[in-house]
Parts: sequence; C-alpha cells; structure tokens
Amino acid sequence: MTQTFSKDFLTWDEAYQAETRQVGGKGWNLGRLARFGFRIPVGGVLSTDAYLQFMAHNQLEGTVESVSQIVNNENLDKCEDRLTRLREQIQAGSLPPRVEEELKNGLGRLGLSDKPIAVRSSASAEDSAKASFAGMHESYLNVSGWENISEAIKGCFASLWSTGGHRRRRPQRSKTTFENPR
Repeated sequence: MTQTFSKDFLTWDEAYQAETRQVGGKGWNLGRLARFGFRIPVGGVLSTDAYLQFMAHNQLEGTVESVSQIVNNENLDKCEDRLTRLREQIQAGSLPPRVEEELKNGLGRLGLSDKPIAVRSSASAEDSAKASFAGMHESYLNVSGWENISEAIKGCFASLWSTGGHRRRRPQRSKTTFENPR
C-alpha cells in the first residue's frame, strides 16, 4: 500500500511506503531492498516536493517552464546555452529553510551528520519500468559537512537539466520531477 508523505526527507522505510513519483525509482528501490532485509547503507531520500520547493524558493519555475517549452531534441544543440544557464541558476540557489532543517534533522536521527555520505539523484522518471537513466545524472560520493552536502544536492538538481538527461527523457515522454506530481 502506497502512502503520500508531507515530509521532505524520507527514510528508506518511508521511501518504500511512498510512491515512486514522490521519491524516485532509485529511492523507492533502496527502500524496497531495506524492507526485504538486504544490507544497504543507512540513508534516505529528499522528496520530489523538496525539489519543487527549491525551484519556487529560488524563483526558477518560469525559467523551467520556458526551457521545457522551447528545448526539444531537434534543437537541443542550439539550446545548450539555455540549459547551461538554468543549471548555473540552480547551482547558485539555496535550499529552502524547511528542506534544510528537515534534512539536517533526518541525517542527525540516522547518525549521519558527521559522516561522509553519497548524494545521488532519484528522479521520478529514473529507473522506471519504461526507462532507465543510469549514469545520466550527477552522483557525489564521500560528501562531508553541511555546505558540501548542500552543494551536492544542488548539483544533482542541476544535472536533471543536462543535455544528456534532456535527450533521454524526451523520447520516453517521461514526466519529470520538475512538474508537481500531485
């Protein structure tokens, strides 16, 4: 039975109970592995709503809408500069206070506040029954310290707008995490 959580940071157990559109394919599958007793690293996942809050907090929704309407696989090479500017704006943004607080608290509860962690994407269209985006989005390993974790999260968010990621999503007609899944 799936459940919708109003939290921004979900543990693996909670990720398993959520829908993939809320935690992404990778997040849900890690939750499933944990649920069935496989040994996986302690951790959790930011929800797609945390991404949407980030975009709203940094006033990037209009830019995302514009890029989504203009850029397609036929003009992708000519529009690389638009994708680059969007990635730069995402990297320059800041996490919303609510997301930051919940993430810090969640990592603390899991005993990960002072340990190196992996920060990886788990886009809602990633690793689904219809498509796989393995290696298309950024991953950051052995990340320590809040500033570095924040930068890695923004790097994952920005990598959703890479040329390769965009090229792979369009033919699949994949819904992206940039749209409100509700």
